[in-house]
Amino acid sequence: MLFTPHVLAGAAVGAVAASLGLPAVFGIAVVSHVILDQIPHTDNVLLENPGSDTYSKDDFISVSTEVIVGILILIYFLFISSNPVPLLIGAIGGVAIDLIDNVPFWKGIRKWPVFKQLHQFHDFFDGAVKKRGKIIGIMTQFLIIVVSVVILMKSLS
Repeated sequence: MLFTPHVLAGAAVGAVAASLGLPAVFGIAVVSHVILDQIPHTDNVLLENPGSDTYSKDDFISVSTEVIVGILILIYFLFISSNPVPLLIGAIGGVAIDLIDNVPFWKGIRKWPVFKQLHQFHDFFDGAVKKRGKIIGIMTQFLIIVVSVVILMKSLS
């Protein structure tokens, strides 16, 4: 799944579950990541070819643009929130697994103890989803983004 749905869903978890405390927000956001990976989706171009050690300039521009858009939307909600910390902790929890497991620059850590098991766990859940084509994958992620934004807007009003 792309970065933006995970980061915004995590922030939405933070907005809704803030009263449970920051550790709970982080944990629930991590669980939301695993749940979202069960929904048919597309991955970013760097993850679609995991064996490759070379990526084009266009690949990096595509992924960077999507990540920047997600971060900008998150920053907007952090600025308008009277209590931004749970949103930030939720957002970090929502993308924590991908930050550890999927960033190509440090994918070598997948061989290390604990990180190897995390990768196997993540791959089991994310890899188990049958991809149903890019159109469905994009639509499901767009829907997750919209629902997350609606939750964030309602929680902050």
